[in-house]
Amino acid sequence: MSFPLVDTILSAAAPPSYRVGLWQAKAYRILKQHTNTLLLEKFGITTVAWALLGCLYDTPSPIRLSDLAEELGVEGAFITGLITTLEKKKLLTCTVPKIDRRSKIVALAPEGKKFVVAAEKIVRSQTKTLITGVAPRDLLGYITVLKAVIKNGQQLKKST
Repeated sequence: MSFPLVDTILSAAAPPSYRVGLWQAKAYRILKQHTNTLLLEKFGITTVAWALLGCLYDTPSPIRLSDLAEELGVEGAFITGLITTLEKKKLLTCTVPKIDRRSKIVALAPEGKKFVVAAEKIVRSQTKTLITGVAPRDLLGYITVLKAVIKNGQQLKKST
């Protein structure tokens, strides 16, 4: 199967893969630092906690801790502490079902829903400076690429 556009982008005329990788790593660190600073200073949470709250916001019903960990791409043990911290802040609820006491079910609390909406407005507003000069179409293209890399990576992982 041939992919002419991909072949052109990855041709010798394009920046070398190590340069693209370096740009990607630098951009990731800048975005993470910017978001971390913003979230920690204004709200006292980390970017991982923010992602966790966002996943819960996008999920209309309570979700098993193991499914949430999979969505975040981390081990369940990693987010157990986050769950406890966010529960203490009254941003989410965590219950243990009577049917299976080994599992935990988490959901965004009403206060958590308000928090996500308010924080999202601030994060989006404050992040605009980092994407100044990027056309909306290009930003949507970038998001499409990220989703494709994740999807293809997951399929590759399943096949090996």
